[in-house]
Amino acid sequence: MSLKPVSIRHQTEHVPARVEFVLPTTGAESRQLLAQDIAEIFKGRRLDSGALAALDDVAKGNLLRLDLAIAGLLLAETHLGELMTAANLDPRMQLSDIGVGAQELDAMGKALSRLLRVDVNVSQLTPSAAVKDVIALVRNQLAPPPNPVLQEVLKWPSYPAETPNQVDAATLGVMAIEKWRATCRFGLVAGRLEEFRDLIAADSKADVSALLALKQEQIPAFPVGVCLLHRTWTNNLFIDFLAGNPSILRSVSGIGKTLLYTVSNIAVTLKAPRIWAETSSLSAPVYEGILKRPPGSIGDQLEIRLEEAERFIRDTDDRWNALVDRESK
Repeated sequence: MSLKPVSIRHQTEHVPARVEFVLPTTGAESRQLLAQDIAEIFKGRRLDSGALAALDDVAKGNLLRLDLAIAGLLLAETHLGELMTAANLDPRMQLSDIGVGAQELDAMGKALSRLLRVDVNVSQLTPSAAVKDVIALVRNQLAPPPNPVLQEVLKWPSYPAETPNQVDAATLGVMAIEKWRATCRFGLVAGRLEEFRDLIAADSKADVSALLALKQEQIPAFPVGVCLLHRTWTNNLFIDFLAGNPSILRSVSGIGKTLLYTVSNIAVTLKAPRIWAETSSLSAPVYEGILKRPPGSIGDQLEIRLEEAERFIRDTDDRWNALVDRESK
């Protein structure tokens, strides 16, 4: 399931664009799937209450205790005759001291690759390495490659800003990235629309966040705009931050409308009763224009009910289709 294609106005013409989910900043597609896979290996293992508590935290998406889980995974996957608990494993202990040789290291590397969905290379480790070296190696290999969306948005404040809107856009963009990074570490995040639905199916009160990036091939600036949103525990959608690339705000229009259109489609897909957002003195008039509401009707809080979101989608689809028909003649 993919997001619907969109359109924005570049200079004097409407051009096709697309909105994409930004992948969560983990080595696997989802922190939750990673945590569940790590926890799965411990089913039926003899672990003490401290280790089990830590693994329960990991299974719920809290990777702050991932070191403990990896240490336990090391023991579980090497099939030691006398299984020590992960909680009692000294990170400074050499692998050879717990019966891990070259063959066991190779088996462990393959197991980690299978469970973590990345190619974990342990060939540089020897039995004389310490357990902490294994943990460090796995953590380094799970580190995600630099994300071009995040890197670019963090540069927005360095662009020349001649208007309050440009300053506001740069600030909101950076705030979106900083919150997204924190949420990737501590919260539930979705990198696809299907993942949104899967996480909600697993927990009907799940608070799930997503970062959207607007792209257009003919416009060098990337991304054209970003939107951070989250699904609340009551199944509403809240727009945390929505911003356009400040370097192109004077030549490109419709960024806010396009991102709100995509958020509205997500709301319809999730059957979210409302879309919420906090507005500013700059953004409130923009939302009034997008939604065709009277001037001054939106205060510091925007609320879009599902019925209005559906109507906004239909009206936008009709307008874009009419523009395509006109420009094709």
